[in-house]
Amino acid sequence: MEDYNRTKKFLDFVKNYKDEKSFYDLNRENRKTLFVNTKENAIDFLETAVHFFERDDNLKWKWIGISIDQSLYAFCIMSLENGNYDNVLIPSKKGKQNLIGFETSLTRVQDEKYWMRRMVGVKPVKLTREENKRILWLHDRVRNEFLHFIPKGLTIGINDMRLAILSSLRIIEFLCFESGSIHYLLDPNNRTRISDAIKSIRLSISE
Repeated sequence: MEDYNRTKKFLDFVKNYKDEKSFYDLNRENRKTLFVNTKENAIDFLETAVHFFERDDNLKWKWIGISIDQSLYAFCIMSLENGNYDNVLIPSKKGKQNLIGFETSLTRVQDEKYWMRRMVGVKPVKLTREENKRILWLHDRVRNEFLHFIPKGLTIGINDMRLAILSSLRIIEFLCFESGSIHYLLDPNNRTRISDAIKSIRLSISE
């Protein structure tokens, strides 16, 4: 009951907040509560990658890789959800609903026969074999390795990460601005945030 009341209070607060502030605004004006939804989660991961480029050590690439991977994942989920959570949930053995995995979400945004044809004008992602290989490498070799780190020594080529990140950025950019599955959900401020972050990351990688 306590969790229910807390959730209801939060939803009422967001609904009635004056001037219909975005989660971006709420997180800067309200210091007592963290506000996150699918859209803000995806953009925040992207902007987080930008900030890590300010570090002057190679360990920054761990966090950049994880942030880009999670941003791509979140944008894929956002693209597939379209207001219906069931589109991105699967039942678990315990009877609960789980979010579809990274590879499933990436496969679905490439599906031109069903998942990306449920709305008029929506275009599926088209990945080359090499791009797909790089993106899955970033998820498995970087994100999964570090989040489930087994005691060992590990080396990862930074140039490989650069290539994987650039491939991921292209898909994020396509989903947000060309696919037609997300663009209508983004206000001008969010479109600018995404565009600026992508430009900044590409510039940092080329330096």
